[in-house]
Amino acid sequence: MSLIDYEQIFVWGCLPLMAAALGFFFTHFFVRVLEIMKVLTPQHFIIYKHSKESRESLRDKVFAKISKKEQFVSNVLSLIGPAQWFIGLIAGILLSHIFSSSTADDLATEKSFSNLNSQRTMAQVMFKLIMLHLLDDFFLYWGHRIQHEIPYMWKKWHSQHHQLQTPTTYATAYVHDLDSTLQAGIPMIMATILVKPSSIAFTIYCFIRLSENTINHSGYDHPLINVLWWKWFPLRAPIGHHDSHHRYSNHGKSAKNYAEFYIIWDWVFGTYRKAGTS
Repeated sequence: MSLIDYEQIFVWGCLPLMAAALGFFFTHFFVRVLEIMKVLTPQHFIIYKHSKESRESLRDKVFAKISKKEQFVSNVLSLIGPAQWFIGLIAGILLSHIFSSSTADDLATEKSFSNLNSQRTMAQVMFKLIMLHLLDDFFLYWGHRIQHEIPYMWKKWHSQHHQLQTPTTYATAYVHDLDSTLQAGIPMIMATILVKPSSIAFTIYCFIRLSENTINHSGYDHPLINVLWWKWFPLRAPIGHHDSHHRYSNHGKSAKNYAEFYIIWDWVFGTYRKAGTS
């Protein structure tokens, strides 16, 4: 491969970035459609028993403070703004060079979508997607936790996201760019280096990752969501896991439920609290 292979940079950097953005937009508007169809209603909201106000009231207070439009624009900038394209470029250059010397087997056997018909290939893709999910959540855990533990990071970066104590899908990427880098960019790149997926599997994962990140901010607990987003899978974190983090860890040190996709890492490192408890 030449020093700069623009095609591979696009495949490993730009395409996954677009897939991640699509994961957010698809899920955000999917939730809006379910609300319009009355599939998701206030009775499906995650509710805390000791709360003196309804979730609708708490949500509306957040929107009064930071409007839907402001939150949505922040999502757009966080996902496809200049900072993310820069990170996508760096990821594309880094991953394309790391994997340029790998064997075809190291990158899984699927080199084109036509090969995905193979049962063996599909099993490999599923395994690598699960490993990406698990390891990404490990690195996310620490990228998230240090922003609570280090006062400067909390004050300057992560507290922006925690202004939204009662989250909705609008809150998903209402984050500082450096917060996004520590919780998304770096964890995803690190997990990818370790798992060595194909570029196709990595792109699929980026869509899945942002889709779940979005649904975890929805504030809904509904059987349809739990099925579609595999919340029934062993050791998976329910939506209430991250919702409780917003509710009870709206501060710096000694927060709980840092991980987002599995309960494993919070349990291992002593920061797990059952969803819905302080």
